[in-house]
Amino acid sequence: MLRTGFIADVKAYISFTAADIELLMSLAKRHYDYKCKAAGECGGFIYGLNNQLIFARAQGTAQPVILDAWSFGECDRAAKICEYANYEKDQLVVTAASCIYMKMLDTCRAIEAERKRLNSQY
Repeated sequence: MLRTGFIADVKAYISFTAADIELLMSLAKRHYDYKCKAAGECGGFIYGLNNQLIFARAQGTAQPVILDAWSFGECDRAAKICEYANYEKDQLVVTAASCIYMKMLDTCRAIEAERKRLNSQY
């Protein structure tokens, strides 16, 4: 065996408001795809984000902003979850989800660019 190098696994630090988290949880729970649904269930990455929000509120934080590191796959899945909002009747929900969707796609592009930069030798 011979180690020939290293490859970086890139994650992006993303800040989420309580409204972002609540919307993602709501959409994930009702999503048709089981992987998207699982993201909002116990053990899922959005469920974990919601736990952080619950803990921040329990500590008395009035307007918590939660910071979490997400991979390309998590950002991509969150974007897919936001696509489900197109079935909503409430235009405010559609608009908020569209905003998160665009930010997730932008973050996916940024993660991929950074991954390529860091791993350019491979």
